[in-house]
Amino acid sequence: TRRLHVPSALVNCDILFAFGKYKEALKCYTDVLARDPDNTKAMYGKALTLYELDCYEDALDCYKEVLAVNPDNADALLGKADTLLVLDRDEEALKGYDAALAVDYDNIDALLGRAHSLYNLSRNEEALRGYEIALAVNPYNIDALLGKADALLELGRNKEALRGYEATLEIDPDHEDALQNKAAALIALDRNDMALKCCDMVLEVEPYNTGTLQNKAIALLNLDRNEEALECYDAVLAVDPDDPHAMHGKADALLNLDRNEEALECYDAVLAVDPDDMDAVHGKADALLALGRYQEAAVCCAAVLAADPDNTTALHNRAYALINLGRNEEALKCCDMALAVDPDYTDILRNKADALINLGRNEEALACYDAVLAVDPDDARAMRGRRCCIRD
Repeated sequence: TRRLHVPSALVNCDILFAFGKYKEALKCYTDVLARDPDNTKAMYGKALTLYELDCYEDALDCYKEVLAVNPDNADALLGKADTLLVLDRDEEALKGYDAALAVDYDNIDALLGRAHSLYNLSRNEEALRGYEIALAVNPYNIDALLGKADALLELGRNKEALRGYEATLEIDPDHEDALQNKAAALIALDRNDMALKCCDMVLEVEPYNTGTLQNKAIALLNLDRNEEALECYDAVLAVDPDDPHAMHGKADALLNLDRNEEALECYDAVLAVDPDDMDAVHGKADALLALGRYQEAAVCCAAVLAADPDNTTALHNRAYALINLGRNEEALKCCDMALAVDPDYTDILRNKADALINLGRNEEALACYDAVLAVDPDDARAMRGRRCCIRD
């Protein structure tokens, strides 16, 4: 048998890796290591190859072996950190990137990886600074531009985020993530028509991109195009039937379309996965109110208020349910709690007036209707209620 010459064999391994023949490269690096177990270059190559084959735990072990021999190997430190990042071990990845930067302080990949780790940990202000440091090294690095924009979006700095996505798209006009997240920024800025254009650009290339379909659905909901939004949510659920965000959005669209029984089923499906989703509980209450199931609606509103006592919408809905259950004194308490937060909440003032009329306290009801008309002089319901109070 012809003896394996390790240096030339290692070159062959590197060539196989460079051409994307990862399984063959892995066998090649493994053969080299069988002859020369202490060959750190082969071990590093094997780690890279395992990473490309999605064998992340095995890749991590190889990087550790390299670092056991040479703790300051910058490439191995970076590779280890990258692998930890993919494994969602973000705290460890962050320490790994810090170690890599201690050896090579302006390594753009380590700077980016560090910022990504901070972003994943929801440490968005720090992530933003990290991306800015990376951009100081390379102002045109597309990953840094995109990451900075994502951090700004998470921080609610939507106009700045939008500029960041536009800067990314100047370099790569077809960048799907930038288009998708630009749509999210536009939605946050209530520029829904422009958001739809971004979504459609992505969906022309990738029709089943679920993130973009959800963005499109949100924009359509905001534009009161509920049937189209429903189609988008159904498309997402065809790909992932258990997606709670899509199920929640579908429920919202059905509620807007007065398909309340179906909406209720969807909210229940969301709550079966996450019973503490208060937005879903709130939506369920709306559906129950529309169906005249006031006792159940009151219970849902009470659950929302247990988590958020100053939620004026939940207070309004609970008051409405209680009035329909003939529990007017309790309804008044809800109204007063909501008005303590928002004195000009006209829906609550009308609810309070209704409860007061039911209790025969017409003069107080009249004062509520006058308060509504002070905010909205053309409020027809308040004008009718005021006339009834005076007549009675």
